[in-house]
Amino acid sequence: MSKTRPKRPDQIAREHNRLQKLLEEALNHDALNARFRQALPAHLSQLVTLISVQQGILTVVVPDGTVAARLRMEQSAIMSRLREGGEPFDYCYTFRIRIRPQARAKRARPKPIPISKENAGLLLQEARQTDDEGLSKVLEALARQAR
Repeated sequence: MSKTRPKRPDQIAREHNRLQKLLEEALNHDALNARFRQALPAHLSQLVTLISVQQGILTVVVPDGTVAARLRMEQSAIMSRLREGGEPFDYCYTFRIRIRPQARAKRARPKPIPISKENAGLLLQEARQTDDEGLSKVLEALARQAR
């Protein structure tokens, strides 16, 4: 039995011209996105992603409307910084902003911190001294949750 080694991605790319072109386009897009992010203010650089540049329109993706509003407010300054960088941003004049909400992982509910016996005693004492019946019931219920 002879073992064949799996091919590395660059070997596969050389063998398949279409894959090589796709890989080059992806690398070019990453370089454009990096140049684009450098022109953005620091508070926006990690939130905005460049999708395409076509006929002077930059299509970008943002996670929510507040980021889109900030981007629109600073559009002229960003565009002037981009034009200084050269091709393909030379003739860009506007953004097409797409909002794509980020998927959020469900947060685990924090576990309640149990009350110590000492604090439970203080709560019971306070419950007996208070005039408000509703408050005293709540304090007594809270005191019963002691360890």
